[in-house]
Amino acid sequence: MRLRDIDFAYSSEAAAINTNFTFKDLQVFPKTIDLKKNLIALHKLQLSDFTGRIDLNTQAEADLIKLTTQTDQELQTEYLPWKFTADQIRLQNSNLIYNDNTQAPLKSGMDYAHLNLQNLTLHGDDFLYNRDTIALVISKGQMWEGSGFRLEQLQADFQYTSREVRLEKLWMKTPGSTIRRRAIISYPSVAAIQKNPALMGLNLDIEHSRIQVKDLLTFVPFLANQPAFKNPAAVFELNTSMVGSLARLNIRELQFSGFENTRADLSGTINNATDPDHFSVDLNIRQISTNRNDALLFVPPNSIPDSITLPETMSLSGTVKGSAANLDADLDLSTPLGSAQVNGTISNAARAQKAVYNATIAVQALQVGTIIQQPETLGQLSANFAVEGKGYDLKTANAHLKGVITSPLYNKYTYRDFQLDATLVRQQFDLRGGMKDPNLHFTVLAEGELGGAYPCFAGSLNIDSIKTGPLHLTTDPLVYRGIIQADVPALNLDSLNGQVYLLNSLLVSNDQRAAIDSVELVARYNNGQQSLNLNTDFAHARLIGQYKLTQLGDIFTQAIQPYFAIMSSTHADTALVTTLPSRPRLIDHVAIQAFWPDLQHMDDLSLDAHFSDKAGWNAHISSPYIAYGANRMLGLDLNAQTLGDHIQFNTRVAEIGSGETFVVQNTQLRANIANNEVDFALRIGDQSKRDKYHLSGLFAQEPGGFYTMSLHPDSLLLNYEPWTIEADNQIRFSSTQVNAQHFDLSKNNQHLTINSRDNSANSPLEIRFEKFRLSTLTGFVQVDSLFADGTLNGNIVLNDITKQLNFTTDLTISNLAVEGDTIGDINAKISNPKANVFATDVSIKGQGNDVALTGNYYLKAEDKSTMDFNLIIKSLQWSTLEGISMGAIRNGKGYLTGNVKIGNKPTSPDLDGLLGFNETSMVISMLNSEFKIDNEQIIAVENKGLRFNSFTIRDSSENRLTINGVANTTNYLNYTFDLSLQAKNFRALNTNKKNNDLYYGQVYFDTNVKITGTETAPVVDGTLRINELTRLTAVIPQEQPGVV
Repeated sequence: MRLRDIDFAYSSEAAAINTNFTFKDLQVFPKTIDLKKNLIALHKLQLSDFTGRIDLNTQAEADLIKLTTQTDQELQTEYLPWKFTADQIRLQNSNLIYNDNTQAPLKSGMDYAHLNLQNLTLHGDDFLYNRDTIALVISKGQMWEGSGFRLEQLQADFQYTSREVRLEKLWMKTPGSTIRRRAIISYPSVAAIQKNPALMGLNLDIEHSRIQVKDLLTFVPFLANQPAFKNPAAVFELNTSMVGSLARLNIRELQFSGFENTRADLSGTINNATDPDHFSVDLNIRQISTNRNDALLFVPPNSIPDSITLPETMSLSGTVKGSAANLDADLDLSTPLGSAQVNGTISNAARAQKAVYNATIAVQALQVGTIIQQPETLGQLSANFAVEGKGYDLKTANAHLKGVITSPLYNKYTYRDFQLDATLVRQQFDLRGGMKDPNLHFTVLAEGELGGAYPCFAGSLNIDSIKTGPLHLTTDPLVYRGIIQADVPALNLDSLNGQVYLLNSLLVSNDQRAAIDSVELVARYNNGQQSLNLNTDFAHARLIGQYKLTQLGDIFTQAIQPYFAIMSSTHADTALVTTLPSRPRLIDHVAIQAFWPDLQHMDDLSLDAHFSDKAGWNAHISSPYIAYGANRMLGLDLNAQTLGDHIQFNTRVAEIGSGETFVVQNTQLRANIANNEVDFALRIGDQSKRDKYHLSGLFAQEPGGFYTMSLHPDSLLLNYEPWTIEADNQIRFSSTQVNAQHFDLSKNNQHLTINSRDNSANSPLEIRFEKFRLSTLTGFVQVDSLFADGTLNGNIVLNDITKQLNFTTDLTISNLAVEGDTIGDINAKISNPKANVFATDVSIKGQGNDVALTGNYYLKAEDKSTMDFNLIIKSLQWSTLEGISMGAIRNGKGYLTGNVKIGNKPTSPDLDGLLGFNETSMVISMLNSEFKIDNEQIIAVENKGLRFNSFTIRDSSENRLTINGVANTTNYLNYTFDLSLQAKNFRALNTNKKNNDLYYGQVYFDTNVKITGTETAPVVDGTLRINELTRLTAVIPQEQPGVV
């Protein structure tokens, strides 16, 4: 039978259906047609160019049409006894649209209620339809669907029955996916698995298949909302064999790869997959690996802080057996940032109070610093722990943890074997631990309770020794031993009670031993009154009043806030302190010098203060004398207090000095602070208390975060001489802009002006000098002579001050003199030809000097700026260096020459070049000895530091000291030495009491030594002989300054 060019339509309002079918050619080759037996059997059914449309509409009434028997009994359609077979079916180039208008269309994915099948081709053999059975051997299947799904090829032995769906010899191909082998799903009945999904059986054998995300989203569109499925072009590779049911599924093999770099290879058994209460597994994980990007796809956004770095790759292997009620795991996690192993059991894992656990945990080379992004401080960590207990609810938990952290790396030091043994029983804890590292040996005992409103604890820390130098905790070596005891009944910082004692303490620093009897810190809180008492050999302090410890650090800012707003209104709290008298005192003691070894002397430093929210506040800080290194301060006296509506501030310092040449005397700073304005006056005097400098002004805060500063034109004194400035001078600035107007300091023909080029917010700021004497600014640093002088002309232009500062300069200092020694004329030109590139040309000429520095500085963010300079020294007179040395050398003769290239970063410069000494000699003032350097003796400046090749220094009697080797450095501040020194009868010292009243005389020595180590810890190995001509007197100074 053959039908051509058929157009058929059927519509039924009762059935709520509209159909339309057309086809060009239908060929039917019957085998048997027996209507009485409801049998249709065909040799072949061939249909081409078929187009069909089926629309199901809303049905007004149900059951309008019924199929009945001859006795008028309703016949259920599922029992209609039709049987249809075909030896061959050939459906070619066909289209079918199906719309179930009772259901809304889906926005994405395959919509089974709204299908649009195009270019449908289906070739099959042995077709069978009989009641609940459909079978077909598909040899070719192709189609397009309106959702975008494209089937390029389908081959399968397909069979559907009321108990099974079977696809064998499967080969399905789309543009991005390929699925092979077999899939069988079995069930007692559809109704049965709806009630009990665990009855569904699976027999899957998927071999070397590929599934593209685009195809997966067609059938499971809700996955598109997951980050893991955002890339439709991604492909998952799958290879698996599993058999069983959802009640017990045996996974013979499961291999998966996908996303960016995720792979899984495992086998085992999954039980009760659809029943969370009875779910269990027995899995052998050969490998589950992924990388950082893939892992982030499966965690909620922002759940991992930016301050945490995940490993680049992760790999997990091991076994997992059991259920949430009783789980046994043996897992191994490996990453480039360390590895971890967990072996143990846990039962009742979902019940915080009933869970029981017993496990061993080990980590190796865990890069903690990299993970928490503090690699400069923290390094790798290895540890082994055993933990057992019941419950992880702190209220009821009973747990025991014991183990050792074998090698924690902190601050570039690897500690050894920190032992820890801790128990927690119903919020009561007991902790014991210790370490026997060569540089940290201690034991710790502590007990306490975590329950109640606040935790409490008591314990002791017995420090046998801690050596801070090797631990890189201090720059200067420090050794401490002692006992720390603490007892805190309730750790509430706003009502603190407790005490901490340091007993039997011993400090050793720079060969000084300081025994400290005790350090006592006691806190008491009673009826709203908080007290803190500190008593030591070197400090006494008592704070008693109505205050909160958590806000104690804000006392000074809160005290100033009503008069000058330094905090936002949301952080200000005018009721911070009710009353707080305080009289802490710091006493000069060898223990303080252990922490600050450069502290030469300190008279008592005291603070007398009282803060009250009703009566105002006052503070007084004083110390007669403090000497720190080469720096000193005499007669410090600071007073601040509230007077009505303002704060009065008055500070006096009798002398501030550094060395012998830098001295500032009789300095006084006064200020009144009120209404967000600081009216200040600074005075600097001389030895006779005559005014040398005086300037006053107003610093004010405006709304919107703006500040202004201006100088009062009256009483303006610079280096004894009166100067003038315009009355409306002003510098106005904020975090986003700077503008200066009418700022012109002048005296006769001298000018220092600071002005913006126009009134716009970030106009370039120009600093201009005209015939300006340097001594005007440098005169305050020295008493009896000028530190530096010269005439300054030119300008500095600052651009983008509040963004990324860049500048240009064109300055000339004529006849620059330091400490009375004239250096010559200095010219400095810096231009900005390209963004963030500063072309530099600096020269010194005159007085026999000819030095030039040229090149570029490349400004970059995050301290990555670099430089490319050439330093050319044609002649630098040694006498020029006398003034710069602040008197350290004198009688300089000869000159330096050289050519040095300077590159890399300013913090780690690369220097490469030579320095030559030509007939040079000088007297080292503190030694009063003359030293000479032969002609053509040079120092090789290399990228690794300074090299000395038979570098020879001669004394006044032509005796020689020869240096060989290198001083390695990366920043020219810190050095590692590899030097050798040889000398014969060399005179190092030639002083009398007038030169140096602490040690004087003559010292001659022979030496042959090797110097290694660093500048802070040099290692000297060799011989040193003090010769017979030596005559040395040393004076031991007394405690009181100036007394010997």
